[in-house]
Amino acid sequence: MKGPSRQQQKIIEFIREFIEKNGMSPTIYEIAERLSIKASTVSAHISAMQKKHLLTRTAHARSIKIINMEDMTTNYTNKQYYPLYHHPMDIDFSRKSDEYIYHTVQKQFQKYQQDICLLECNFKFNNEFCITAGDIITLIRKPEPILLQSGVLLLAWAPDCDYFFTQYNALKYAQDGYKIIGLILDLQRKF
Repeated sequence: MKGPSRQQQKIIEFIREFIEKNGMSPTIYEIAERLSIKASTVSAHISAMQKKHLLTRTAHARSIKIINMEDMTTNYTNKQYYPLYHHPMDIDFSRKSDEYIYHTVQKQFQKYQQDICLLECNFKFNNEFCITAGDIITLIRKPEPILLQSGVLLLAWAPDCDYFFTQYNALKYAQDGYKIIGLILDLQRKF
């Protein structure tokens, strides 16, 4: 998606200055008068910028709000390269990956950057959670106990059923001989 045009940049700048000075948004007519353009032209630019997610506007007067791009991305870290694995065994035994993918991870997991990796599901597993072949899972390898709460989705291993996904309390599995491979953060599906 393209950024704002020059005229749209002027409109955004005027809106920003107007709000700072007056504590409220300008009207379409105030923008048109200031920039010496027609109100219909301003309205068309406002609609285009709404589609570009640069600002919002309701049917109420003085409701134009600039969307701060920093606010939209505060939950995520900058994109980084993370190792990609094709089998959980490689993660389990901490093998080095030859493939890396450029990926974004939620900020709350930033302190676990070194333990984050991606796993492409090309192996046989239970399908209780609708995870299918080709899905790419983001996970934290060998997560700290503080992250292991009832209800989180885990990749685990057990002697009788090999690698599997589960949503149960991880501490129960540790007592039963199960081994936690990773905590699943998100899943990307290939279409």
